[in-house]
Amino acid sequence: MEPSNGEPSAEFQDSMALQTSVVFKKENAVVKANMKGTQFSNDVNAYLNNSQRASEVIL
Repeated sequence: MEPSNGEPSAEFQDSMALQTSVVFKKENAVVKANMKGTQFSNDVNAYLNNSQRASEVIL
């Protein structure tokens, strides 16, 4: 994320790696991310049925 002066307040340690650390360069830096994925649920019962024809989606 870049503040108004154009300098990043955080960056990836290795931007070419599949997994890497975030390096915070300024105090109180904030990083926001949009994540995509599957099988996100707070309900432990969401994955009990392994059928691909699920009639109910539990989020």
